[in-house]
Amino acid sequence: IRAGMAMKLKQAVGVPVIMDNEDKIVKTVLSFMRKIPEITLLGSTCLNVKRLAVFSIMVRQPRGSYLHHNFVCAILNDVFGIQARGGCACAGPYAQDLMGISKELASHFDEVLMEDKLDCDHQLQNEDPHSSNEMLRPGFTRITFPFFMSEGEVAYVLEAVKMVATEGWKLLPQYVLNPDTGEWRHSSNSIYRERKRLSSIKFCDGKMNINERKSSGASPCPTDFSDCLKTARSIFNRARKMAKRHPSSDQSAMFDKQLNRLRWFMLPCEAQDLLLGQSRNVKQDVPFSPTTYLGSRPQTINLLDMKRHHSLIVESEYTPNR
Repeated sequence: IRAGMAMKLKQAVGVPVIMDNEDKIVKTVLSFMRKIPEITLLGSTCLNVKRLAVFSIMVRQPRGSYLHHNFVCAILNDVFGIQARGGCACAGPYAQDLMGISKELASHFDEVLMEDKLDCDHQLQNEDPHSSNEMLRPGFTRITFPFFMSEGEVAYVLEAVKMVATEGWKLLPQYVLNPDTGEWRHSSNSIYRERKRLSSIKFCDGKMNINERKSSGASPCPTDFSDCLKTARSIFNRARKMAKRHPSSDQSAMFDKQLNRLRWFMLPCEAQDLLLGQSRNVKQDVPFSPTTYLGSRPQTINLLDMKRHHSLIVESEYTPNR
């Protein structure tokens, strides 16, 4: 019934109205994001190309490496309440092409991302074995603007994305990376705090009562978009003070020489060094660079065209130590 109601609403709105709104949003977003040097838009950025308002981006921090896509998603969610998707979606080879990853480099990533068949801990827990280097899997952040978004909502999301692109790296020391999943969690957001326990349930007077863990020191929620952006600015402005007060551990120990050469994202300890003026050990080089599209691709591309297009991509000169 709900699916039928959704389709009926779509028909009532009409395809011309939907497409008109999509086109306006696309031009607004592209015009805005193309002016932000820290943002790399994957795919065509041509304003005249017909497309949906779905954008895949990578964020480059001041010293050259990228912000991990899942970290970008975490900041958008935690600071601004905006949901985005991190990863390489379902089109792996296409994403590989967009990010400028050569076939040789892809094979090196495959080697370190292979599932660990001897991962006994997960086998005992009836979980699928996985790579302990999942954090290294390249990816991007995907943001979708529905056709029914208001101008104010679009403007808010764009300002949030800009703030994350220009200042998001400052919050890295406050986050913890899970190397097995590539997830980023705020240091105050322990996974154990979200667990539901039988000991929290009590039966009294014929009712079931659950003692929920309450967060302490919670501040009032912002009342509007302007208030949200103001709160976000104060969070970024306090980042240096927080880095001094709560120093981040050195995550570089998780990477041997080969893994570090494949690492394409900034670590919390590196961001902390930058915040505190100690930037000598911050990684600057990355193993790949996204492909730049000046125009649009043909609507229909055969295999020969794909090979010809791939030959135009500048291959990375990266050669890892074996």
